[in-house]
Amino acid sequence: DGGAGANDNDTDSAWVDVLTPWAGEGYGARFLPRIGEIVVIDFFDGNIDRPFVVGRIHEGQRSPTKFDQVGKLPDTKKLAGIKSKEYQGEGFNQLRFDDTTGQISAQLQSSHAVSQLNLGKLSHPKDKAESEDRGEGFELRTDQWGAVRAGEGLLVSTYKQDQGQGEHLDTEETQIQLTSSLNNAQALSEVAKNQQTDEIESVEQLKAFAEYLEKNVASFKKSLLLLNSPAGIGLSSNEDIHVSADGQINQFAGNSINLSTQKNFIGHALNKVSLFAIQGNFNLVAAQGKFSIQAQSSALDVLAKLGVCIASTEDRIEISSPKEVLITGASSQIALNGSGIFPKTGGKFESKAGQHMFMAGESANQMAQLPQAKPLKGALELLKSYGGQDFFQDTSFKVLDSLGKQVLGRLVKNGYAVVTGIAPGPAKVEFERDLRSAWEEKSHFSERDYTWSDEIISGIKAHVQNALDGIGQNMMSQLKTQLFSGQISNLKEMGKHALQDLGQQTIAQFKDQTSHYVLSAISSQLNANLSLDQIMMMKQIGINPKSSVQDG
Repeated sequence: DGGAGANDNDTDSAWVDVLTPWAGEGYGARFLPRIGEIVVIDFFDGNIDRPFVVGRIHEGQRSPTKFDQVGKLPDTKKLAGIKSKEYQGEGFNQLRFDDTTGQISAQLQSSHAVSQLNLGKLSHPKDKAESEDRGEGFELRTDQWGAVRAGEGLLVSTYKQDQGQGEHLDTEETQIQLTSSLNNAQALSEVAKNQQTDEIESVEQLKAFAEYLEKNVASFKKSLLLLNSPAGIGLSSNEDIHVSADGQINQFAGNSINLSTQKNFIGHALNKVSLFAIQGNFNLVAAQGKFSIQAQSSALDVLAKLGVCIASTEDRIEISSPKEVLITGASSQIALNGSGIFPKTGGKFESKAGQHMFMAGESANQMAQLPQAKPLKGALELLKSYGGQDFFQDTSFKVLDSLGKQVLGRLVKNGYAVVTGIAPGPAKVEFERDLRSAWEEKSHFSERDYTWSDEIISGIKAHVQNALDGIGQNMMSQLKTQLFSGQISNLKEMGKHALQDLGQQTIAQFKDQTSHYVLSAISSQLNANLSLDQIMMMKQIGINPKSSVQDG
């Protein structure tokens, strides 16, 4: 220890209070002197035991503050502010005020990643009295990552508010534009409905979205992100742009919607695709490749008020059907099917040819085949019933997919629902308890019709008859065994007692085996695949249902 003032650390001497323009309990301004700074000391009431720091000076050996690490006095005398220095490093933080005539600006900066908030008339860092302009307004920038978060909603707008007089979240212009789009969409949707095609499903969603924007109130009803501009919004990327929504993605335009790609245009819809042109043409053209239209699971309708033209300019036209082809014109018709060709007409049948030839019969070639539909990935079909046609009704369900996404819904009246938008792979499904009581009179259980078809009854009869024949043969075999296994001298006595016991035993065995065979026959005919224990349990329940319920 070299004594006070010789150790070059913060315990070298007693700490001294520093005069500051703002000092409260736990708050205020704090700028503590660092080692090597020159401070001015004063004493309370002239008491040398009560020193305090009244200020600091650069003195002749230390340069004044250099904002942005450039410039020097007196050239940069119009700059004011605060600049710190990284402890044992070269970085800095600064709050700089530039009061240069015609270049007034303010800057909050951290030298790390050149992270800055620039406001006003932006200019390059000044090493002299003035520097070149670089823009106007504000700039928030960094060489690293950035994030903008607003838990209750965020408005990004290029609509002007002169002199900052408007409300914080004024969206009046956006509401007007959305209302206009809503009216246009509703008008087109009504026309589509009148033409018996699909209406626009998202009209109500657009209306609800517009209502989320509170007019004349600086708040949103939901935590929305709203982008609006009077002159246009552009999105551009040298790579990909991804747009994703768990709900609907809606596009409305007062003019055209144009799509162009330098490669493929692919669209998939789990349910349906509907396109409707009200006034102009509907064109689908394949300039070089094949044009294919398929209805893989249903019919294909082509209707026109005026003419329909099907033509091939360089090859043939094939029309085929595995059942029948009908060609009808006015009151005349030609039917082509497996039985032959049958023309019919109420008028004249005229055939012109350079030569008529009638040959032996020959079948047509194999018909075209459609690909078989495969189960969808990311879709789940739910069906919940008690067996037969007794379904869970209006019951809630919860699906948890392999990625942890949860989907809630309700079964329709027939116990069915389709869940889409989940990850491929295993999924956990939970059903809400059916609130209906199985013992109520209105329950389907007490009204179920157990009438069996003649085919099942006849099968049961045949099975039981075979069983009875087998029981009869078994009884005769046992009787013979007992009669002829004893001595001749005992035959008379055995005939007196044994036949009575055998009869009782046989009757009991007959009853058990008969009920077993009958129940087995019913199980076999109904494809129930019940075990012997299950069959005997059913018999016991039938004999004494109350006791069976209590035992369970």
